[in-house]
Amino acid sequence: MPGDLRNRKNQVPTEDYQDLPTSDHFPTQLAIQEHYADRAGKHHDVRILQGDKAVSFAVPKGLPAAGEKRLAIRQPDHTPDYMTWQGEIPKGQYGAGRVSLHDKQEVVTKTAPDRVYLNIPKGPNKGNYVFIKTDGQHNWLIARRPDMDRAWTEREKYKETPSPSDSDSDFIATEKLDGANFIAKLTPQGISFTSQRRDKAGNFIGREDNLPHLRDIEIPKELQGIELRGELWHPSGFNRLSGILNSAPPKAVASQAIEGSVRFAPFRLLGVNGKATGMTPDQEYAALKGITQLLNSPHVNMPQQSNTNESPNDFYNRIVASGGEGIILRNRNTGDFLKKKSRVDHDLKIVGFTPGEGKYKGNGIGAIVVADRTGRVVGNVGSGIDDETRRAMHSNPMSFMGNLIKVKSQPALVDKLRSPEYLGMTTDKDEPDELLPRVQKLASLKQDSRAAQKLPMRAADLNGYKLQIMIADTPEKCTRGLMFNRSLRENQGMLFVSEKPGIMPFWMANTPLALDLIYLDGDMLVTEIIHDMKPVSGAGSAAAKIYENTKPASYALEVLSGAADNMGIRVGDKLQLK
Repeated sequence: MPGDLRNRKNQVPTEDYQDLPTSDHFPTQLAIQEHYADRAGKHHDVRILQGDKAVSFAVPKGLPAAGEKRLAIRQPDHTPDYMTWQGEIPKGQYGAGRVSLHDKQEVVTKTAPDRVYLNIPKGPNKGNYVFIKTDGQHNWLIARRPDMDRAWTEREKYKETPSPSDSDSDFIATEKLDGANFIAKLTPQGISFTSQRRDKAGNFIGREDNLPHLRDIEIPKELQGIELRGELWHPSGFNRLSGILNSAPPKAVASQAIEGSVRFAPFRLLGVNGKATGMTPDQEYAALKGITQLLNSPHVNMPQQSNTNESPNDFYNRIVASGGEGIILRNRNTGDFLKKKSRVDHDLKIVGFTPGEGKYKGNGIGAIVVADRTGRVVGNVGSGIDDETRRAMHSNPMSFMGNLIKVKSQPALVDKLRSPEYLGMTTDKDEPDELLPRVQKLASLKQDSRAAQKLPMRAADLNGYKLQIMIADTPEKCTRGLMFNRSLRENQGMLFVSEKPGIMPFWMANTPLALDLIYLDGDMLVTEIIHDMKPVSGAGSAAAKIYENTKPASYALEVLSGAADNMGIRVGDKLQLK
């Protein structure tokens, strides 16, 4: 029997009431008991574990609905063992009557002498509540906060680029953070965070309860209704962010207490209560600066912007050198977005697991089997998975099946991922990418589309030779390359830009001209040369040989066969774009 029952008195001891300390959000245990008391009648006892005591409230009419307030009476602090007790309190003792356990779970709370904030993450009582002291020790109110308003609009499509083709002044350059895309709506209750993921009922899934330090930011009246698009990110990287966003709120709060808090970086002002602002990109950027200043939170800051007179390419190199993912470029005139990333990643669906071996045998998965949007299995992902995730997937595999993971890999050649690495559970999408390998993309081009790709020529210099080259700086341009091109001068070529340093595979399908292939690193220094790639056309294209580099490359230059020797190109020579 709990100690509280052995020591109960008819009078409530005043020394059992202690002012609550001021605390930040922390995970703890909650118990709600249905109490059929002989004197007080039916009510709910809400007990919140804090240290070595259970802070207790009697709520005569039960927990309120959203937007309601109800009376709550502070009770003596109880011992923790009473929280889950069920039974009959004998007549003559304080609280005599029948007690049954109504709810028990891990919750998130925050306390002050006159306030207790409570997030119940699941079950019939799910919601955010606050206990408010009104008079003396006994009299409090409990209110349930209204459900937060939220917003969602589809994301803009970002084109991949090696560098802007217009003048540097035409672009606003900011850091691309390694995070998850969310819309933040500023409401009277705080900030809601919404991604495009939905629950089984089709409702958008909010993540603000995992981020109470962001949710509970006080929103000035003049900012209420504003909708921002931005990145939730964590200083330790995407894997840690994924773990926090995909956990239950108590675990997410506990994790952030140890490993640091998730941050929010807004980069778009979408509108106010669904209405667009009509601002230019520069006006929008200036407004975002003002909004973040008014929010006045160390956890809300805009992404880093390029320095004055710093070119986008120099900014990109600085960001990547410091461990960043890349940059975002927004055209000041059109508002269109470009991005340049240092890696290739995909969101793919979990369709199975391979058994663990070695230390994971019997207690962890070996690899995650993934499929793309077409349902085609594209590989097994075993690298980068931490032990906790391996064990969780092994113990409850069905809870992970059908979810998306973010995978980093080398560009696909035929029908499989190359060197895949697990980055974390996807938090901002519910549809997988279509992983169409380079060879498959080429083979899918219509055979009756015989027109050569026409791209603007750009002046360049290589080993003293003046060149005119086309730049293939998107996946579509790279895929088509010099296919169907029957005319190329010795001083002409095409420069292919990789999304990240790595293997750049080529084949000669439907390419009438023999070519030399010159690979270059991130500084545009020649790393290796493949001479005289033979043309393949028509029916032979499907079986065309694949050529690829042996060292990581960021660029590849195709020129006419023999041109590399005629120009005397050697490893270490530098290509300079004019």
